[in-house]
Amino acid sequence: MMRKLIDMFTVPPNTWNARGEPYFWEDLRLYFLKEDKLLPVTFDAFVIELHHAFEEITDHSIDERDWFFIEKYAHGGMSSGRIDPVGWRYGGAIFNFLQDIFRRITDAEKCSSTKQSALANFIANTSSGASLTSSPDDITRLFEQWRTCKSDKPDWGLTWFLANEICKRFYASHGIVPSIIKKEGMGYYGILFSESLCAVHKLPQQLGRLTMTGNTENWLSGSSGDHKYKSEELCKTGTATSALISGAINHLRLSAVPRASHLSCRHKRWGDSYILCFEIAACIALRYDNEYVSILNSPADIQRHLFKYDPKHTIKEHPGGFLFRTSSAEALLIGDGRLVHPYESNMWEAYMLGKTPFELSNKIIELLDL
Repeated sequence: MMRKLIDMFTVPPNTWNARGEPYFWEDLRLYFLKEDKLLPVTFDAFVIELHHAFEEITDHSIDERDWFFIEKYAHGGMSSGRIDPVGWRYGGAIFNFLQDIFRRITDAEKCSSTKQSALANFIANTSSGASLTSSPDDITRLFEQWRTCKSDKPDWGLTWFLANEICKRFYASHGIVPSIIKKEGMGYYGILFSESLCAVHKLPQQLGRLTMTGNTENWLSGSSGDHKYKSEELCKTGTATSALISGAINHLRLSAVPRASHLSCRHKRWGDSYILCFEIAACIALRYDNEYVSILNSPADIQRHLFKYDPKHTIKEHPGGFLFRTSSAEALLIGDGRLVHPYESNMWEAYMLGKTPFELSNKIIELLDL
C-alpha cells in the first residue's frame, strides 16, 4: 500500500499551542489531499513539504519567532485565530507528534507482503458472504468469522464487538455511551465507557474501558491499566462468545436495571438509532484495522465536523456522531442515523425499510474507497 502525504494528517494531536491550530491542521489535511503526493522516503524530505505548505497556507514562515493571527481561524478564546510557529518546527510539540506519526507509518510499511495479502483475503471473505448479508444478526456472524480466522485480521475486532454488545444493552436504558479513545502520539487507544450527561447523570462518571485489543478495565474498582478481566486471552482459548460478553459486563459492574428512570432523556427516546450507528461502525472495524480507517465518536474529536456539516448541531442533547476517515476520504454519520457528509442520506430510514447494519456499513466502506 503506497502511503501518501495526507496519511500524516489523518489523526490530529490532542493538544495545541494556540486555538487557531486545529483549523490550520484541517487546512493542511485538505492541502495535501489536493496535492495527492506520495509520502517521502525520509522525514527530512517530509519536513521540506511541511515548510512549503505552512508558508503557502498562512503566508508566514515557519521560522518566525512570534505567534501570528489568521482571521479565518478565529472562533473564540484567548488565542483565537493564532498560530505558534515554534511548535511546528524542530523540537516543537506538533513537530515531534508528526515525527512519531512518520515513524509509525514507515514501520508499518515494513510489514511483509504476506501479512497484507492475508488481511486482504480476510476482508474479501467477510465482505462478500451471502450468509452475512442475509443474517438477522450480522455482527455476531462477523465476529465469529473474525475470531476463527487464523490469518492476519484487525487487532481491534474484539474491542469493537464487546463495545457494540454493551452499547446495545446499556446505551438507551442506562445512558452509558462507548467512546473511541484517541491518545496523543498513538491514535486509537481502546474504547471508553462513561455516563452520558443527561437528566439523571448530572455529574457523569467514567466507568472503564476496553483496551486496544479487548481486555476490560474497571476504573471505579481499579484504575487505568487494570486489565483484570483478560478478554483477549479468553477469546484466543475458545471461551464462548456469550461468556466473553457477560464477563466484560460483570467486570464493569453494570447492573441490569438503571438506578433511575431515563424516560425523559434523549438517549432513551432516540437510543435505537445511535445503537444502529455504533453497529455500523463495528461492522467496519471487524473488517478493517485502524491502520486503514480511523473511527471517532468522542464529542471533542468530531465537534468541528458537527459544526461544519450538521445543520442540527445546536439542538439540546445532540445525539453525537461517528467520523470515518481514510487517507483519501471521510464520512460523518450522525447518531440519529443521518449521513450528512460527503452527501445527505438517512440510514435509519433505510434500516427501518429492511437494510441490515452490515449492508449499511458497506455503503460507508464505498464512500471511504476502502
